[in-house]
Parts: sequence; structure tokens; C-alpha cells
Amino acid sequence: MREIYGAAPQNGILDFLHSSMQNQFVAWGMSDAGAAALAGGLNQFIAFIVIALFIVVTVLFVVLFERRIIGFFQLRLGPNRVGPQGMFQTVADALKLLQKEDIMPLAVEPVVYNVAPFVVFVPSLVAFVVIPIGAAYIGGTHHVLIVKDLNIGIMYLLAVSSVALIGFLMAGWGSNNKYALVSAMRNAAQIISYEVPMVIAILGVVLVAASTSMVDIVHSQTLIWNIVPQFVGFMIYLISGVAETNRAPFDLPEAESELVAGFHTEYTGMKFALFFLAEYTNVFIISAIMTTIFLGGWKGPMFLGAAGLWFTSIFWFLLKTYALVFLFVWLRATLPRFRVDQLMGFAWKFLIPVSIIHVVFVALAVAFHHPWYMGRPADIKLQMTMGDFAFGKRSPVLLIGENLPEVTPEIISPLGVVQFGWIKDLYGAMTPEMKTFYWCYNIFVVLFIVLLVFTAFKVLKGAKQAAKIEARWAGGGGGESRANA
Repeated sequence: MREIYGAAPQNGILDFLHSSMQNQFVAWGMSDAGAAALAGGLNQFIAFIVIALFIVVTVLFVVLFERRIIGFFQLRLGPNRVGPQGMFQTVADALKLLQKEDIMPLAVEPVVYNVAPFVVFVPSLVAFVVIPIGAAYIGGTHHVLIVKDLNIGIMYLLAVSSVALIGFLMAGWGSNNKYALVSAMRNAAQIISYEVPMVIAILGVVLVAASTSMVDIVHSQTLIWNIVPQFVGFMIYLISGVAETNRAPFDLPEAESELVAGFHTEYTGMKFALFFLAEYTNVFIISAIMTTIFLGGWKGPMFLGAAGLWFTSIFWFLLKTYALVFLFVWLRATLPRFRVDQLMGFAWKFLIPVSIIHVVFVALAVAFHHPWYMGRPADIKLQMTMGDFAFGKRSPVLLIGENLPEVTPEIISPLGVVQFGWIKDLYGAMTPEMKTFYWCYNIFVVLFIVLLVFTAFKVLKGAKQAAKIEARWAGGGGGESRANA
């Protein structure tokens, strides 16, 4: 099989830098052990500096982006004074927060109070370690633009994201403020509840890729992005991601109408800025994770060829990620805040059952080798070899390591554009039983999506009617009762 730009790079860019620095240090006369240790230390330092700078620049841009977009939705200008088109407004806000006095109330628990902002922010920092943002073609070899391609990458992300919950509880309890404590408990209940459907939605992606490595998950979408066969899983993850980041309409932990400001009520200056920084970093991280596991990651038409692979791959990754960030902003500008009972009921009574049904559908499709759910390396080879290795005649596992014949249909063009004729060829090679399952599965998926949309419409309509009835009772009924009295 010929090489495909951006398909299955095997080496991380930091591994390339490590080997290059180690070889240079050895050439300067250092021992192998000393050169390896120094190269490893410099590698980690470079990764930390790059991630920290990327987070700061990203948050400054996302905040400005959100304020301008919400201004557009609300028919107002938004930031437009500090710098051209208000571009330096977020920089001015950051400098203002850095210069503010750090006030600590007398009744707080000092250690817990001061450590909490860092416990919330650090998981946002380390989450970037396993997110691949692109690929590069250096020295005749493909390299992934990733700090470390862990074989448990998606599990690592789920683990570190849960650590922030401890920081929220520390901030609420350490502040010795009843409003902050109520907010922290709300946050804990919300994050725990919505992590369940989020994890189940990710299981479908892991089943298709047969790996928990983020790079392998991107590679499993060489032929078709996961959002197409797993649109329900994408929506579940999107909703859960909005709830995980405390964004509207799931911003009950920061409900200013009843909780002043939430768990960070007693924080000022740089400590408050860390909470703020963590929230907007998490919005970008959730969007980046969705891009990686559902939207093909950095994959797209590589219009600059191998030489410009690093630019085009990063371009497609950031374009998809910021499209999802825009969706986060759109939701905030559109939907009202839920009540606590609506929030928890939606997770346990709707999202979790739907996510379980969805992962059962995906498991069946993977077991019966449905064309849309063949993202494992062996299955991709199976799809790309239609001659003597026709679908249904041999097990895809047996194709690993074998000398495969030439590809009959052209699956991917030299610029990385997928040709979807492989589905027709693969369908023609199916056995009658497989064709029956193929059509039954497609019909069930369509009916399931229709039912899901209808249920969501009824829920939103019921919420609007409940709000109108409550407002009518508070304004009309209550007034009449007082007049009669």
C-alpha cells in the first residue's frame, strides 16, 4: 500500500527532538546516560513552556471570541475600544487581574483555600499532553505533533479531568462560605452525573478503534469520521462536555442569582484568574477531544503536500476545534439555565439510558463488521483489499502482518481526500446475512435518531411551558389572590 499523507504517523515530535538533542550531546562528548537525562529534561521543559504559552494565548483569544460572538447575537458591538477591534481587551483584563490585591478572608482554611485554584488549573494543563494537534513530515518520516502518545490516552484524559472536582470541593469548603459550599456540592453532583454518559459515549469510539490511544483513534477515522456513524454518541459527549465545563445552560454551580458567584465567591486577583483560566481552557480541551475522537482529528485535504503537512494538519485541527467552541458560545447565548432537578434528571433519566443503547448498537455493528464501524487497522486493510480478500471470506485479524495484494479501489487520493466508493464495493462482497444486518442496523439507527430528536423537542417544549405557567402563576395568580384578600 502506498504512503498516505497524515495517515498513521508513528513517532511523536518530542521523540524526534529528544533523539536529536541526545545525539548532539553525545557528539559534544557527554556519556550516553548523561545525554539521555539532559535531553529528557530539556524535552519536558520545552513541552511545559509551549503548553503554558499555548494555554494563555488560547484563553485570551477564546474570551475575546466569545464576547464578540455574544455581542453579535445580542445586537451589540462587544469589545471595540482597546486595540484594533478590541483585540487587546482580554490582555487588559488579564493585566488588571494580575494587579489586583489578593484578599483572603479571616475565617477561611488557609492551606485548602490557597491550594484549590492550582488543583483546578493543573488538570487543564496536563490534559494537553495526549492531544494530537497535527502531524509533520520530517526527514522522510511522519511525526505526530503530540507531547506523548500514551496507549491509554483517552483513559488518561478521563482520569485527570476528574481531579479538578477535588479542587472545586476544596474551594467551596475552604472558603467557609455557605454559598460557595452549596456551589461546590452542586458542581460535584453535576460532574459525577454527566461523566457517566460521557464515558459510555467514548466506549463506542474505543470499540471501533480497538485502542485507547488518541493517535490510533485519529487513524481509525481514515475512511470515515466517527461523527457519521456515531452521531448520537457525539451529541451525548457534547451535552456532557457542556455540563462538565459549567457552561450555560448547565452553569448552576455559578448561578449568580442564588449563589453570588459560586465556589469562587471569596477569591480575588490571581487566584480568581486561575479559576477563570481553567474554565476557558476546559472549553478548548473538550472541543479538542471531540475533534480528535469524532471529527477525524487533524485529518483533511492536505493541499500543501508532505512539505506543508504540519501547517495543513494544524489548520484542520484548529478549524474543527474552534467550530465546536463557537457551538459552546452559541448555546450560552441561546438557552436559559436549567433547574437543579431538571439538570440531574436529564442526566440519569435520559442521557445514561440513551448512551447505553447507543454503545450496544455500536458493539453489534463492530461485531458484524458494518462498513461504517471498521476503524481498526486490520479492518482498514480489509476494506482496502477487495480482491482475493473479499469481505466475509477471511477474518480481518488474519490480515495483520500478511503480504497484502494491491488496492483495487482508490480509497484515498494523494491529497488525503476520501473516496467513498469503497462502501459500495464492500457491500457487494457481503454475504446475504451480513446484508440483512446492514439494512436492519441502518433502519434502527435512523429510527433511534428520529426518536431522540422528538424526545428532545418534547423536553424543550415542556420546559418552556413550565416556565410560562410558573411566570403566570407568580404574576397573575399571585396578584389576584392578594387583591381578593
